[in-house]
Amino acid sequence: MTIYLNRAQINSALPLVEKGLQQYLWLQSKVGGSNDFHEDAEFRRRFNHFYRVRRATSWQEVFYSLMGRAKSEQLEFPEILGLLQEATNRYEASL
Repeated sequence: MTIYLNRAQINSALPLVEKGLQQYLWLQSKVGGSNDFHEDAEFRRRFNHFYRVRRATSWQEVFYSLMGRAKSEQLEFPEILGLLQEATNRYEASL
């Protein structure tokens, strides 16, 4: 299904998504920036809030470590999913 929006519709919609879009852009700038973004407490806090991560600290340690590894080693999604499952005994495809 294709959605067509004119400029006026886009301009009226942008203020409604501005806060979330700014949060998303901040997260993406951190991921695209330094290679140690996944160790940054502020990044983790904002990521957890934006994506509503509600897992224990031990799970988060594994997840963020894999996030950093995925970037540095350019891992593919199926491999990351498998590694997360091995480490936590859970499939977390939504993340």
